[in-house]
Amino acid sequence: MWVNLENIRCLEAVAEYGSLNKASEQIHKAKSAIRYSLQKLEEQAGFNLTVNRNNKIQLTEKGQQFLYRAQNLLKEANQLEQDIYEIASGIEPRVSLSATALYPLNKVANLISQVQHEFPNTDIIFHREILSGERMLLNNSADIAIVETISNSALFDSKLITKMPLKLVLASTHPFLKLKTKEQTFERLLQYPQIVQKSTLPSIDFKSGAVYEEAQKWYVTDISSKRELILSGLGWGRLPEHEVDNLIKLGRLTHVKTLGLDQRPEIHLAKLKKKKLGRVQQAIWNAF
Repeated sequence: MWVNLENIRCLEAVAEYGSLNKASEQIHKAKSAIRYSLQKLEEQAGFNLTVNRNNKIQLTEKGQQFLYRAQNLLKEANQLEQDIYEIASGIEPRVSLSATALYPLNKVANLISQVQHEFPNTDIIFHREILSGERMLLNNSADIAIVETISNSALFDSKLITKMPLKLVLASTHPFLKLKTKEQTFERLLQYPQIVQKSTLPSIDFKSGAVYEEAQKWYVTDISSKRELILSGLGWGRLPEHEVDNLIKLGRLTHVKTLGLDQRPEIHLAKLKKKKLGRVQQAIWNAF
């Protein structure tokens, strides 16, 4: 027995609206076509699916059982139709985006919100990382990445988004700040632990001009932990301007300007040169 999906849809419409006229209006199908579909479906099923009562079409008990069991099939068929449309139109079922922890999270959230509004059936996988964006592109963990630097321009297409001010900060209660001004030197700072955010991927050896071999180092895996350890007076480090400005205004952190150790790394949007972007990925790319 081969049951036609379109015939089941006709049965569903008649059950919902109670008449051929209303069903015809709602699914934009001629009454004669709906009547024929019901007849064919009853022939295929081998029993009556509907009955006419007081000029209203109702499902028989077997018809109700039949339609109930067919609901999942209709849902799957509708989803398949949507999937086929998205494949044909270049809409990806899922997109993976990574962003360096230096880049403001609220800006990423706004971008994801816009993308989901335009492409509601696409799943967004978001990674928050540090010094790992290029590697995530190379191993296909991310389709598009917001990264601190581009080390190999031959492999990646990229565009500059911004330069991110990083301020060297200490807790306002830190002992370094209790030293006389002339004693607040870089050499004295190195006597206290530097709080360092490690690369997200353990296979990447952390080597950066922002990390000083002479200092004792405490490693953390995320920017929130780094900020909290610095706030606790356990060490010093650089943090993005948007992460610290309010804490500086509140007097909880002190920006150590005199040492001239602030940085402004470039933040780029990047993808593999060989990667052809789908519609959702292109929308993300064009948003910058």
